[in-house]
Amino acid sequence: MDQLTLSDAFEHLQKTQSSPEITVSIVQEKEDVNTDYEDYYKSLIENSGDLSKQEKYELSEMVKNVVSINQEYKSGNWTSDKESMYHLQTQMKLDVIAEKLMPSSLKEKFNKATGEYTERKLQETVNVSLETYQIIYNRDKNKSGPFDRIADRMKDAIQEIKEGSHITQREQEQYKALYSQIDVKNGPSFQQGYEKVMEGYENIQKQQLSGHWNSSSQSRTDEIVELLREDWNAFVNSTSSFHEYPVFSKKSFILDSRI
Repeated sequence: MDQLTLSDAFEHLQKTQSSPEITVSIVQEKEDVNTDYEDYYKSLIENSGDLSKQEKYELSEMVKNVVSINQEYKSGNWTSDKESMYHLQTQMKLDVIAEKLMPSSLKEKFNKATGEYTERKLQETVNVSLETYQIIYNRDKNKSGPFDRIADRMKDAIQEIKEGSHITQREQEQYKALYSQIDVKNGPSFQQGYEKVMEGYENIQKQQLSGHWNSSSQSRTDEIVELLREDWNAFVNSTSSFHEYPVFSKKSFILDSRI
């Protein structure tokens, strides 16, 4: 549990005993994209006097698409770092929309709404960990042997989350710091900043795992980075307005503009 990724926790539990009684499922609330849009963005866009009817429609559809979850990215094991990085990249998409497509009268309010939306999504990621730790703790707290030790670790993790000192929460702050350094106003500067974010993410993972870092860890991190790159390029390819923002990926290679 030092890595504090739930998939690793379940793998550890399954190795402890093969009984189906120890299987725990992660239950997440059904995503409601329209609710997210309506809660944070609908009134800002639809009540704007600086946008035409067509512009309002195009912006609303774009924002709805951005706040929906990329199912290809979401597939596979759930881990807090994978999800947190995705939410912060989603914030960056919304920042680019504000920079390139929003009238100046809307930018400040739109960015404020985006900040609130992102904080909620990051907290939901933490809540998934909290709820799952509570399930495991309540199930194992009165058992003996290895289950008793697992329950103790779950209890410690629950307390850390309540105090705001859990590794998931600390990592989220590190990821925020990485993304905050990206300049979305300039394409070439953005691309350089994006590369630093991906490098920084890998370094955070290496620091967290320390001596346990291995080829499997590298492969998992590489996969998440590539998923982030593909997700980003799918966004910038959705409109010609974002033509200066593509990043390197295996599926969408771009030439260095300095060549």
